[in-house]
Amino acid sequence: MDRYDSFEMFMIDVTKKANELGVNDLYDNSYDRLIDYCNMIIKYGWWLFLAVCALLVLGPIMFGITLGSFLLTPPGLIVGGVLGLAAATILRALYQNKSLPLAIKAVGDEYEKKYKDACGNHSTIDTLYKQAVSSLMHRAKKSIPGNTLAYLNNWLNS
Repeated sequence: MDRYDSFEMFMIDVTKKANELGVNDLYDNSYDRLIDYCNMIIKYGWWLFLAVCALLVLGPIMFGITLGSFLLTPPGLIVGGVLGLAAATILRALYQNKSLPLAIKAVGDEYEKKYKDACGNHSTIDTLYKQAVSSLMHRAKKSIPGNTLAYLNNWLNS
């Protein structure tokens, strides 16, 4: 499967390209594998990533209380199966660096309907792909360095 066949693969490609452009640095993430973990969850379903993001918007006390209960729900069991024994630790890392997963969710929410409307049209999906990468980069907390911005503009215009 590739980004033309599945919205999940589309979003994984968006996050991978944004990672190549340095999105992890722009979001002040201390956890290098954060995008990899987001992609592992997205791979098993966009709905599963949305369930994890719903957990991330809770306050710190509610997150701690809800984490154990979440891992016992059907989506939580799937997340546990995907992430393995380190699921709670990884979910805590996602929570501590939640600006990036929540930005990925916002971009996905913005482009999901557009993707479905494209109906496999490769040129439309390629355009959406570039726009989604740009949107994810621009949602960063830090400003985009000039050389990254120039590279992004050249890539968007190619």
